[in-house]
Amino acid sequence: ELGQLELAKIDLDQQQADLTNTRTQILEEWKKIQTEENNLLQQLSQKYGDGVLSLKDGTFKASAAK
Repeated sequence: ELGQLELAKIDLDQQQADLTNTRTQILEEWKKIQTEENNLLQQLSQKYGDGVLSLKDGTFKASAAK
């Protein structure tokens, strides 16, 4: 019985390590996407000026000039 428990613990430890690695990969990808999104927003702001882009219908509304 003790041997079976030890084997189960080894399996669980491996699953935990796998989940930790997957989480790390997902967080790295999320950070990369956040950087790409910020770069895109900066490019759009430079090209079109400040405003709001509606993702729902794809329209851009410029902010009032100061």
